Amino acid sequence: KYFRSVRVAMLTLAMCTTGGKDWEDVWALLLPLGPGSSLIFVFYIAFFTFAVMNILTGIFVESALSLAKPTDTEALKQRRRKSEEEAEELTAILEMMDDDGDGCMSISEFGNIMTNDRVVHMFKKVGVDIKDAELFFTTVANLSNKDVIEIPEFVGQIMRLRGDALSIDLHAVLVQMHALQDRLAQSFDQMRQEHMRLRSSFIDHATPVGNGLVVVDTTEMVIRNHF
Repeated sequence: KYFRSVRVAMLTLAMCTTGGKDWEDVWALLLPLGPGSSLIFVFYIAFFTFAVMNILTGIFVESALSLAKPTDTEALKQRRRKSEEEAEELTAILEMMDDDGDGCMSISEFGNIMTNDRVVHMFKKVGVDIKDAELFFTTVANLSNKDVIEIPEFVGQIMRLRGDALSIDLHAVLVQMHALQDRLAQSFDQMRQEHMRLRSSFIDHATPVGNGLVVVDTTEMVIRNHF
């Protein structure tokens, strides 16, 4: 009845593993054939239940998670929204801690604010771990070219400085350093050429004094006597 042909046998096995047929009934029919047939049948049922079904379940779960995962555009919007909320919260805290109420931040004010644990926790929350308050403020001030910085601008600079340095950021710094070294080398060459030109001009216009000659150098004036 259950194994009269290959097609019927495949249907029987499918029914045993999907609930269409109780596999115990089929197993009872295989017992007279010997332990080998019944053990193979039991192994098939166990393999399908624990392996195939888990694989199928994993595929469906992964598909569901992929559909629930936000797209790149949505993820970017979420990160931007979170960054704006953190900036607003940090701005509110700094304005609340501003003693003179001028809406600006100086190095002394920032040093006093960083003694507050709530402010330190907020900076860590936005991804900025400040070890030296004065050094950090000096770095931000150099970026803004100001000694006293308005709080919104100060927060904006902080949000740009947060996070770890990426490889491309380090490479950009190296490129800038090499460019600065090249400009300094060119400046030194120009200064050296100007030094030689001035020295030659001074020697050509030196005035004789007695038995000596006044020789003008860039660092000092000496009189070399000729005997």
